[in-house]
Formats: sequence, structure tokens, C-alpha cells
Amino acid sequence: MTTEAISFEIKSQLAKLLATENITMRHSPDVSTAYFDIKNRLLVLPVWQNISEDLYDMLVVHEVGHALDTPLDAWESAIDTLAKEKHGDAASDKQKVNIKGFLNVIEDARIDKRQKRRYPGSKRNYVIGHKELFARDLYGINGKDVNDLTFIDRINLYFKGGLHLNIQFSGVEKSYLSRISNAETFDEVVALTSEIYSYSKEEKEEKLKKKQEIEEENSSDLDDSDYDFNEDSDDAESETSGDAESETSDDAESETSDEDGGNSSYADENAGVDDEDTVESVTEKNAQSSMDKMLVNNSNIQYKYVTLPTFNYDLIVDDYKKVYAEMHDPKNEFTNVYVNLNFSDRKKLCLESFNEFMNAEKNSISYMVKEFEQKKAADTYSRIAVAKTGMLDTNKLHTYKYNEDIFRRISTVPEGKNHGFVMLLDWSGSMFYNLKNTLRHLFGLVMFCKKTQVPFEVYTFRSDPGIQKQHNSSELYFDNFKLRNILSSRMNTATLRAMMLKLWEIANGILVQCDALLSTPLNQAILCFDKIVNDFKSKHKVQVMNTIIITDGHSDPWRVTYSYEYKKQLVYVFQDPLTKKTYYHDKYDRPYYQTVIALKVLKERTGSNVIGFFLNSGKITKLSYMMQFSDAQKVKYHNDKFLGITNAGYDEYYIINISKLGIADEELDVSTNMTKNKIFKNFVKFSNKKSVNRIMLSKFVDRIAKNMQIAT
Repeated sequence: MTTEAISFEIKSQLAKLLATENITMRHSPDVSTAYFDIKNRLLVLPVWQNISEDLYDMLVVHEVGHALDTPLDAWESAIDTLAKEKHGDAASDKQKVNIKGFLNVIEDARIDKRQKRRYPGSKRNYVIGHKELFARDLYGINGKDVNDLTFIDRINLYFKGGLHLNIQFSGVEKSYLSRISNAETFDEVVALTSEIYSYSKEEKEEKLKKKQEIEEENSSDLDDSDYDFNEDSDDAESETSGDAESETSDDAESETSDEDGGNSSYADENAGVDDEDTVESVTEKNAQSSMDKMLVNNSNIQYKYVTLPTFNYDLIVDDYKKVYAEMHDPKNEFTNVYVNLNFSDRKKLCLESFNEFMNAEKNSISYMVKEFEQKKAADTYSRIAVAKTGMLDTNKLHTYKYNEDIFRRISTVPEGKNHGFVMLLDWSGSMFYNLKNTLRHLFGLVMFCKKTQVPFEVYTFRSDPGIQKQHNSSELYFDNFKLRNILSSRMNTATLRAMMLKLWEIANGILVQCDALLSTPLNQAILCFDKIVNDFKSKHKVQVMNTIIITDGHSDPWRVTYSYEYKKQLVYVFQDPLTKKTYYHDKYDRPYYQTVIALKVLKERTGSNVIGFFLNSGKITKLSYMMQFSDAQKVKYHNDKFLGITNAGYDEYYIINISKLGIADEELDVSTNMTKNKIFKNFVKFSNKKSVNRIMLSKFVDRIAKNMQIAT
């Protein structure tokens, strides 16, 4: 059995299935026994090593049984109550530990019985697991006669798969076994523990009594022995008397030493027992000691469990109405120092270039809408099901002599599904140089959505050091950030156009203080985006949810508080309190791997498809922090100006050479002297060029063309 993180993930899923609820699971090398936090529904299991898969599964099944059926509060109170009942108010800690051992033996028998009944498939794990435990001598019985053990130890071995040991029980003891086998409630376990503890005390007293009788009998045999006394010699009598006194003194001293030092065989078997009124389960104590040796406390792996935070969305998210008002407040506007034109001239130039772009884009969007309609119609046609109804078609009845198909047919057209899109746009400082080209692609996508009545929302994400703490986590922390709703299908046409113009101005150097471009809190934005996505999905009754993320760099890292042990491999285990999912991460110094975890969290919470667009301004080798690319991928990126991959945490991820991928359209090269084949090739090249130049929109159209239903 390995102790790799993936193994823990699999066993966590097993435990959740067995628990019949989505509990939170933790495998912790810092605990020696399992426990269940009822309030937080948290099950903590130790981390065992060098054991078989079947034994690991048996231990998981067993501990989940305790989580389901052993009441923690009642367990603690039962130990105190039994200790007071058996030993009075002055019961020692040792006596309480011994009572706990009795209670655990009997409760384990009840738990295992119920788990085998719940999950019949676990019986195999129990059989193989117990065989392994006996082979490891977990209970410390090798070389011993099990029938010389106390009743509680024989009970323990019997219910731990020890039938092969041929354990003997008296008639009274068999009645106890039957009651243990039939016990269903914890109250029955407590009652049995009380009775068996008392029985075991009597058993111990009986063994002690027999031992004393044997010792007295041996002593009596010595007293009846013949001694040769010389009555005529006073000196001899004196010497004999002196020797006898000396021997008696030595014997008494030796006997006292045995009792005080615990050197008798009985004392050896009960070492550490406070008094003769105390009994314990030696096999239970041995088992606990042996299990401790199978823990990974000395492992070279250090696990740090981190609960993902909750967020204060009132501080994080600004709706478009607030954003629109702040962006259009003249007091917030200022001109980039690198822009030579004065403010009014720059505004005028921006308006002219924006109108020129929007007018030119109309034809292209119409082309993309037409292409979309064709793809959608083709997909719908391919899914039409035609079937016979079983009713005669009177229009075909006259052909019955030569046509077997004279029944009516019905065509079933499957309904499409409503799509919706929510987008995250990087609003970091480095994006300023890519913003003009990015907005051209983004505006085309927004105009397409508006034309086809697909609901959408666009949010920017950026750091915001000026606001107070906005998340709740004592372990995971990061710089504060903002999500700003800049475009929305809820906007009317005039508001949408005015907002697009304002963004166009920002891309051309007319900035606004309220939306300064700062750093890149990508991972944080993804981690909190689920509420926005789910609210949007519910509002628009979206059946196929799509989340688009547009960025030009890797994320600012999140940080975790931890106490690091030197030379140990640090593995972070992130736990989601909403979905109860667990995510492992052992490359903490690389934000890309944090992005992969954040994307998994978003997809688990929302069920959304997540599509990423990385705006790269140079060679693909600059992305080596993320992954290594093959020569074939580099060639494709060079030729197509983009590369699609599927192993970056997204459902689809496109790396776009934004510096080479323009938006300008080329004219279709067709002349009267061309052959049909040449015209066809030029048309295909022209169509492909239009699609490549609008890679975001092209991939967007491909995704929604299938199973699409236009909102009415």
C-alpha cells in the first residue's frame, strides 16, 4: 500500500460513499486514531503505511462505521460513568483507560457487524485484513495459549476473526458472546461492558485465589519436611536456630521483594495495573501499540490541510450600473502620460476609430451569424429521428402491391439547449498593451451574442489594495481583488455601445482611476466566481453553462500559513466546504498548479464548461513555466497563430499570438479567368482566414452551434 496523495484521494472517496453523505475527509499523519467531528461532518483517519489494499479498505470501512454509529458524547460519558460505578469517585486515569479498552472491544464487534451488513462486499476485506493483522502478530499472542487469556481478550480475538484459534468459552461466557453478537445499540454495548468488566474482575480474583492456594500448599509441604536436629549440642542448636532465623529472614525479604518489585509471573502479566481491583484488555493495548507503528508519523511527507475560503461578495463584485456610473464620471478620467495628443483630440480620435471598427465589424458578425445558423441547422438535421407510426398512410395505400412502406411516418426533432456565457477578462497592467486587440475580439463576441440573443456577462478582475479583507480563511490568504461587471446582455443597446466606447478609450490611453490596471489575481477570481456563474445560470435558466477566461499571464499566488519541517516534502490538501471535494497540490511555488486547482473547484461547483484564452505576445517557449511543448505544437502555433490544448485545467485552452493575429479582413480573391477549382480554394482560404482572425468568436460559435436553442 502506497502513501501517495492519489491513494488518499481514492480512499477519501471510498469513505464518503460508505458514509452515505458528502462528509469532509482528512487523512492526517498527526493522529493515531480516527475521529468524527459531528458538528462539522469531518472524518479524520490516520495515515497507515506498508499495509495491503484490503487491510487499508477494512480499516476505512471500520472507522466510517464508528463515524456513523458511535455517538461521541455518549462514548465519553459512558467511560466516566463506568469508572465511577466500578471504582468510585477516585477512579484513576489508568482505570478509565482500562474501561475504555473494554468498551472499545465490545463496540468494535457491534460496528463491524453493522458495516458487514451494510456493505456485504466488505466481508472479503475483513477476512483478508484480519489474516494480515494476525500474521503481523498485532495482538501479541504468538507463542501463547489463547485459552489462558482473560475473557475480554478472548472476546477481542474471537470477534477480530480469530475463529481459527479454537478459543474456548464457558457456558456463561457463551451467553455473553451471544448478547454481543446481537447488540444493535450503543446502550446495549455500555450495559454489556459493565457486566463483562465485573465478570472479568471476578475472573481475576478467582485466578488470584487459586494462585494463593497453590502457594500455600507449596508452603505447607515445606513445613511438613523432616529436619535433623542435634539435641545434645547447645552450640548446634544455637547454630541451627540462627540459620533458621537467617533463612526465614531471607525468604521474607525475598517474598517482599517479589511483591514490591513485581517480579512474580502474575505481576509480569499485569505490569502497570494500579491495584488488584483493576482489569484490562492486553490484546487491545497491544493492538493499539502495533497500529501506532504502522502510522506514517516518521514519513518524509508533510501534509497541510487547508479549507478553501468563503468570500464577501458585497466587497468583491460591482454590478454594471455602478461600474458604468463611475467610468463615465469625468472626475475619474485622465490621459496616459505617453499620449501626445491633448485630451479632447484623443477623445475625438477614439470615437472615430470606434465607429469605423463597429461599422466594419457588422458585416463580419453577420457572416459569423450565418455560419452559426448553418452549423446549427446541420447539427439539428443530423439528430432528426424518423419512425413509423403504425398507422396506414392513405396517400400510399394504392401502392400496396409493390410498396411495403405504406405506413405514416413521424419526424422527431430534439429540442436544443439554452447556452449562456460568463467571461472573466484580465485587467492587469501588462494587458494594456494587448487591450486594443483583445477588445476587438471581445466586442465581436459580445455583438454576436446580442445578435443571437445569447445571455452573457463580462467581468474584469484585478487587484485592489484599497479595500478591506474580503474572504474568510485563517489558513489561505492573498491580496484583495475586485470583479467589475463591464458588459452585460441586460444592458440596452445604447448603454452597451456607450460602455464599449469607454473601454475602447481606455485601450487608447484615456484611462479612468476607478479601473486602474494593476496585477493579476486570476486564481482568486476563479475561486470566487462560482456564485456569479450559478446566479447567472439560475436567472437565465441556462442548460449549458460556459465560462470564458481571457488573460495574458500567470496568476498572483495565494499563500498558506504553515509550519514547515526541514527536509520533508510539503503536500497541500485543499478542501472545499461546499462540495466536500479534496484537491492535492505539491508544487506550491508554481501558481500555474494553483490555477488548475481553482479551475477544478469552479467546474465542480458550477458544472460549467471552462474555456481559456491566453494572449501570448511572443514565442510559445515563454510559456515554459506552464508546460513543455512539442516541436509539432510549436510549428502549429507558428503557422496558425494559435494553439489549442486540453491539458491545462480548462476544458479547452487556446494560446493566441495576439501580436500577430489581427482582426482585419482580407478581400476574397476571385476573378473571371479563374477555374472553378481555384475559386473554391480561394474561398476556403478566405473562410479559414476569417475564422482564424476571430479565433475567440470562431470557437465560441463551434461550441454553441451544437444543441443550441435560440431564446425567444
